[in-house]
Amino acid sequence: MDRKLLYLYDYYKFHEKEDGVGKIVLLSQVLPDESNNGFHDLSFKIVEKIDGQNVKSVRDLRQIIKHGKLEYALISLDDGTEIALNRKELPEINERIYKSYKIRFSENGH
Repeated sequence: MDRKLLYLYDYYKFHEKEDGVGKIVLLSQVLPDESNNGFHDLSFKIVEKIDGQNVKSVRDLRQIIKHGKLEYALISLDDGTEIALNRKELPEINERIYKSYKIRFSENGH
C-alpha cells in the first residue's frame, strides 16, 4: 500500500472534516472496459482534479463531470496520471459497466 494513503488515513482519522464533506476521492480499482484501455492496472490512486478543479468529495466529482463545458473530462491522479473521458460517451460507458459488473454511476449520489 502507498505510504501517502496511510498518512492521509491517519491525518483524517484525527482531524475533523469540514462541513461533513470527505477530503479525498480514492480510485480503488479500474473496471476493465474499452473506454479505459491502458488504465486497468491503476489502483489506490487519489483523484486530485477534474478539468483543473480540486476534487474533495464524490459530490465534487459528480458535479464537475456533469456540468463541465469541455468535450472531455480530464481526471488528474496523484501520481501524475491523466485520464480523458468523453462526456458524450459516459451514459453508454455507464450502461456497459452496469451490464458487465452490475455497478452503476449514480447521478443522485446514492
